[in-house]
Amino acid sequence: MEVGYTLIAADGSDSDFVAVELADSERDAILAKLREAGLDECIAEMNAEPDEGIKLE
Repeated sequence: MEVGYTLIAADGSDSDFVAVELADSERDAILAKLREAGLDECIAEMNAEPDEGIKLE
């Protein structure tokens, strides 16, 4: 799973996706919000993707 952003200009054009590294505390906060929203199934699906190399806990 990649986390990042794409800037959208006022004219609707966009830039390339920019990936960012998350600190452990940021990652934990995002996972807590996903769980609060009842998205445990999404977390499980992300963990099941073998190519990503990232395990969410």
